[in-house]
Amino acid sequence: MSVLFFTTCYADNIYQCPLTKTNQATFLKVEKQLSTSSKLSGNFQQIRKMRLLTAPLVSSGKFTLSQKNGLQWYQTKPFTSNLI
Repeated sequence: MSVLFFTTCYADNIYQCPLTKTNQATFLKVEKQLSTSSKLSGNFQQIRKMRLLTAPLVSSGKFTLSQKNGLQWYQTKPFTSNLI
């Protein structure tokens, strides 16, 4: 199963970046997929632009989203970091 969810937000905190008409349809598609299966997993690439850095910070890895365990985020590049 493949899911592409892309959003761009330039704000100081995530709560200043609500869903838009553009990304809401994709979000609802993911929500529907989760309601019919117990687990969704895949690869991710996240690009963060920070005021203090001249180049964007690009991270990548794998994720699992399940009804039982919630979100498990395994970042492998540029350094290892796990959010469980």
